[in-house]
Parts: sequence; structure tokens; C-alpha cells
Amino acid sequence: MGWQFSKFLLRLLKISLLSFLIGQIINRIMKTKIDRPGKYFTWDELNAPNDVTIRKNLRSLVQNVLDPLREILGQPVYITSAYRDREKNESVGGVPNSLHMSGQAVDLYSKGISPDYIFNVIKTMLPYDQLILYRPGARGKFPFIHVSYLEGKNRNQTFITERKP
Repeated sequence: MGWQFSKFLLRLLKISLLSFLIGQIINRIMKTKIDRPGKYFTWDELNAPNDVTIRKNLRSLVQNVLDPLREILGQPVYITSAYRDREKNESVGGVPNSLHMSGQAVDLYSKGISPDYIFNVIKTMLPYDQLILYRPGARGKFPFIHVSYLEGKNRNQTFITERKP
């Protein structure tokens, strides 16, 4: 009977150890915070490089403009262009001093919501540096919003580009 009891204790010890290890793994997973710039957006969506300053700028833009915009609209906001390196910026016809290159600007839209409405929501309810409504055909095939955000230095500039003839 002593041998049976020892075998039972060994099995109980294995189960306890396995249970402990599984608990430790679960705790570690639960405590690991997924690094995101905000509540609704990922670094991949923003084309974010592994650069501290650019990520700080993108996080500020997301937390002050994009996440609140998503909350107000009650539906997803889609980013068509966020961070761009110099080469990408040149290839899309961006201005040489584009705030996209510092992670301080994005181009966006939301399905089923007019860009004019989104433009007015941002203009009246959110902080921004520069807000541009690109109407259909003005630059590309579909309308979109360009918005930039500069921590503590917003100029509150608004522009609307009309359809080119």
C-alpha cells in the first residue's frame, strides 16, 4: 500500500505543477498589454515604422482625433494613408514637407458616411491642425478627409478641394 500511496502523491504533484505552470502562463498572457496607438487602430494600419518620435506623433493623432472620431461616428474609420517615408510621399505626389512623413497626418474615410459630414464633425468637435476635404475627382477616384494633429501647435486650418474640370 505504501508504493500505491507514493505513486498517488507523485501523480498529484505532477498535476499540481502542471496546473501551476498553466496558471503562470495565463497570468503572463493576461498581463501582457498589446502595444497599440489607441483603442481602435493598430500600428500596421498606420504604417508605423519602429521610430519612437513617429510612433509618439501617431499615438497622439489617434488618441486625440481618430479614436474620438470613431466613437462619435459609431462605426469604423478607415485609413488610406498615414505614415509615409520620403520615397512613398514622393511617389503619391505628397508635398515635400508633408506631415505624413512625421506621423502627424492621415487620410481617411468611413463607409456609408459622407466625407462632408465627417469633415464637419472633425471641424466642430475635435482638435486638428489641418483639415482638408478632398471631393470626388479632386485627388484620386473617391472623396476622403486629410487630417493632421500637432501636439500643442494646431493651426486649425480648413480647406475644401473641389472637383477638377
